[in-house]
Amino acid sequence: MKTKATLLIILLLNVLSCDEIDKLTEFDVRDNFESVFRISESANSEGQPVSITETVTVDISTNQEIADNLNLIQSIAIESITFKIENFSGNDNITLSNASIAFNNEIITLEDINLSSAEGSGTVYNIGTASNYNTIANILKNDPSVTAKISGTISEIPVSFDLRLKVDLKVVIDVI
Repeated sequence: MKTKATLLIILLLNVLSCDEIDKLTEFDVRDNFESVFRISESANSEGQPVSITETVTVDISTNQEIADNLNLIQSIAIESITFKIENFSGNDNITLSNASIAFNNEIITLEDINLSSAEGSGTVYNIGTASNYNTIANILKNDPSVTAKISGTISEIPVSFDLRLKVDLKVVIDVI
């Protein structure tokens, strides 16, 4: 009986110490990755809506710690995806509607936005769901670079603005 108890204690200590060792071999890298969609439509649409499409690349390997450990990434967790409108030029009532941002094939729908009001207030829009975040994180775990594409309808042109996209995430790297 004492032998079994001793073996059980040794086994428990071994299991616990392996978990502790595993934690010692991991480290987290937190960063935010910003990309800017530059939208500029100069022709006068005479009050008619115009479709827009623009792409940017979100590349987590621009962080040197992540780049040095790409093959050791254990997990990626997206904590937030946000955007804000900057450098708006156009009529005050111009809106962006029927808009979405796609990360590869993962689509996040945006609410309609009055561009002048959004820039004037400095509003930061939180977008996406936990499901979107998990899918995009899995994409980034397999490839550190993802194409983000915005598409939508501008109520009229001429107009120009920047949409600053920010992806905040945590990468867990396990060196063993």
